[in-house]
Formats: sequence, structure tokens, C-alpha cells
Amino acid sequence: MDAIDQNLLSRLRENARASTAALARELGVSRTTVQSRIDRLERSKLITGYTVRTSDAYEQGAIRALVMITLAPKQQAGVEMAIRKMPDVRALHSVSGPFDMIAEAATQSVG
Repeated sequence: MDAIDQNLLSRLRENARASTAALARELGVSRTTVQSRIDRLERSKLITGYTVRTSDAYEQGAIRALVMITLAPKQQAGVEMAIRKMPDVRALHSVSGPFDMIAEAATQSVG
């Protein structure tokens, strides 16, 4: 991965809906170059999906939780897969120390 790939990923993190033409202008390369790089990054699983960012007003009303998780040996893969399917989980981090993972969750209501 070179500097153009890194800049492309950075721009896509800011706005995953940016057009190929806009990305090409920002990076100083052709649209074909941008599209082929995106295709390659997706094929190599460096880009695994795209997401939605919600407004600050929507996020301010959210109820947030950080859930500390301790696992028995060899459970991480199965637990991780199950947690990632939960719609309210925003992020999942693997950590060292007394806990094995931290899940960041947010929802609009407790009901």
C-alpha cells in the first residue's frame, strides 16, 4: 500500500459516498486509477465495507455503553462473530489486561 492508497482510504473514511471523479481530483490521479485501486483494496479485503455516519443531533440522544468482556480460551472467534452481528454494537476492540474485549454500544432507548 503506497501513499495514494493511504490518502484514498483517508478520503473514503471522511466520505465513503464521494464520487470517483471527486476522489481523483483530490488525489491528483485519473478516475480509472481511483476505481482500480478501490477494486484492488476491496478484493484484498483491506476495504471490507462502507458505513453511515449519523448527525450529532441524533447521536446526542443515544444511550451509550462500554461493555468489558472476559472470554474463556479459544472462544474469541465465535464470540466476536456473534457480537459483530448485534445492531447496536458500534465498535469491538481486542485488548490486553483483565478483559479480552471491549464492545462499544449505542441505542436510542433502553426498551
